[in-house]
This record gives sequence, structure tokens and C-alpha cells, in this order.
Amino acid sequence: MKQSNFRRNITDFTSFENELQNNDFLQIVYRDYVQQGTAMLTFRDEEATIYYHGNQLCNLKAAPQQSVSFLPTIYNRYLPLLRSQVISTNLKAENYLESTWLEKAKISGYSYSSVLPEILDNIKKDSSPESTQVSRFYKFSPLNCRKNSEILLLDVEAAFSCTGEKTDRIDAVFYHTGKRRLMFVEVKRLSDSRVQEKKGAQAEVIQQMKGYQDTIRNEKTNIIAQYNCVIDYYNKLSKSKKQIPAIADVEPLLGLLLVEFTSSQKDQEKKKAVISTLKQENFNVYAIGNTNHMTEESTLAAIYSKFEKV
Repeated sequence: MKQSNFRRNITDFTSFENELQNNDFLQIVYRDYVQQGTAMLTFRDEEATIYYHGNQLCNLKAAPQQSVSFLPTIYNRYLPLLRSQVISTNLKAENYLESTWLEKAKISGYSYSSVLPEILDNIKKDSSPESTQVSRFYKFSPLNCRKNSEILLLDVEAAFSCTGEKTDRIDAVFYHTGKRRLMFVEVKRLSDSRVQEKKGAQAEVIQQMKGYQDTIRNEKTNIIAQYNCVIDYYNKLSKSKKQIPAIADVEPLLGLLLVEFTSSQKDQEKKKAVISTLKQENFNVYAIGNTNHMTEESTLAAIYSKFEKV
């Protein structure tokens, strides 16, 4: 099995902190959204991403050859005056610096900060049902200054791929700070065809979960090391909060979170079938009709307890 290029290291973290603290746009996003638990700052390989409502709000990349690193870029589909062009395919979809946006839109006197409400509205318009469900866990970010949870959200859309390869992205990575153990969570709607068996064929989600399981087991040491880097970054940014302990050398948990179903007999029968299918393959499932109904920390504790069972 190929080893993935999974990394969560930022070599020049001081430059990242400087840009986060001094860039006007990032100051607003960090203070009003990340620290309020409505946006999520995640770390990648030499870059960081801020998510909002399940989609990427902005990306911050290291730029060793340039005078300023980690300048925010935003997907042009979310930018005023350009969104319609991208949707109509007249403009290639890509991330833009603020200066590039102003040039392409042929405007001046504006900034990302001045149009932030419109950017956020456009992001909401493009949110998928699964990502919207996951976004309700942003409140458990270590950077949410209003909450101190035992189980924290460390990452979303975590990809384990080799260079040049496409891969599935596991939806959420949590960390139980008391037990010092990671928990990987894949989120699927009950209506998603991938969780259903088709004419005797195995549900697609089984192979997806097995792929995650193999990677997590084979690369446990590196995964833990990389997420310990993430914890270190969160600790540096959260100087006033209780410091997060390092992850223990124990295999992470993995399970499926099943969402978007009702109490109707049809949905309940389908839910039971999905749970039974995954249980046969030794995968645990936690079912909640809508993450909007979760009861704060108790829901995360229940998910962890469910996935902990062998």
C-alpha cells in the first residue's frame, strides 16, 4: 500500500501568526467568526484554510519567494462581480488574491473586508447538505473563545492521498483531550445512494470506510505526529486558554455519522438497514436526524462512546 503525503506542518509559523494578527480581513474573520465558533481554522501542508458553512472561506499559503506569506486568497466563485462569470463558465474557477479580484472585476476602493457579508452569503448558497451538517461542529474548534470542550474538532475534509492522486476526504477529525485519542468521522445522509446496497452489491460506503481504516492503521504514527503539530499551533494561538495535551500513541477511532432522516417508518427502516450493513463490517454508526439538534458536548460524548465500542 502506498504511503500518503499527509502533512500538517507549517515551517514558518511566526509568519503565519503575523499575517493573522495584522491583515485587516483576517483580523475580522478570526475575531468575529473563528473565535465565535462559526468558522473553522484548519492547518494543511505549509498552508492553512478557514472554512465557513462547510466551504472554504479563504486559503493562506506560505510563499517563501515573496515578501509576504499567507496572504488570504478566496475562491472567485464567491467574489462579487465575478461569481456570475464563474457560474456561466466564462471564467476559470480558482483562488484569487484581493488585488487579483480588484483587477479582474475592474473596480477600486473595495476590499475583502468591505464585501465579507456578500462573500459569506455566496458560500452558504454553494454549501452541500453534508458539509452544512459538519459545519455545526465548528463550535468545538479549539479557537472558539466561548467554549472549553473535552472533545475538540481538529480538522475537516482531511485527505490522505499520494502526490497527484485524487482521494476521498474524511469529513471531520475530533480529539478527546481526556483520553488523548483521535476520532475520525465520516458523515453521510440517509438519502445518499452510497450507503445503500444495490441489487445485492455492497454499499459503496463500505469500501470508503475500509480505505480510511487501512490508512489510519498503516500510518498511525505519522497521523498522530502531524495532528500533534496542529495541536501545537492551536496552543500557540490560544494563549489564554487551557493548553491541549499531546495525542497518546493509540489507534484512532473511526465511524460513520448518519444524518438527515425523519421518524417516519420508511426512514427508520432504511436507517436500521444502513446500521446493520456497516455493523457486519465492524464499523460503528451514530445516527442523528440533524446535527442542528445536537445537545452540545453530550452528543460528541455519545458519538465517541459509540465508536469506542468494538
